[in-house]
Amino acid sequence: MAAEEITMSMRAAADHLRTARKALRGKEFYSCVFHSASAGENAANALILSLGGVIPRTHRDAEAMREVALKRSPELLREGDFRRALEKLRGLEKHVVMSRYPIEVKEGKYLPPHEYYKRKDAERALEDARFVVEVIKRLIDAKKRGSTQTEER
Repeated sequence: MAAEEITMSMRAAADHLRTARKALRGKEFYSCVFHSASAGENAANALILSLGGVIPRTHRDAEAMREVALKRSPELLREGDFRRALEKLRGLEKHVVMSRYPIEVKEGKYLPPHEYYKRKDAERALEDARFVVEVIKRLIDAKKRGSTQTEER
């Protein structure tokens, strides 16, 4: 059932945020970035499902989230926090993969993620992920309240 998957996706997002915070404190910046991006992705999956969409398997959740909102809930596209969450999610998406493999820093020169990512990268990713998760949680909660109110009438 979608409701269970939505709940578990939001729990996974919260777990990734906790792990990202621990990684930041431990100066494992690449890990913080990865878990921050994963938190955003899991939250986006939850919102996509709550709007009746299908989760993409391409790490391109921002586009999928925008498309399902356009089709199922276009008023979201006018909401500033939703648009900001989309932009932050777009910025995070590349790190789901990039933070796990050697990164080309110039032609023919690569660094492992633990040497590439710095504190400022990790802090920004974590802050962006927090924002994405908070906005999506608020939207899902509002949708649930709206559904409950409609069902009670």
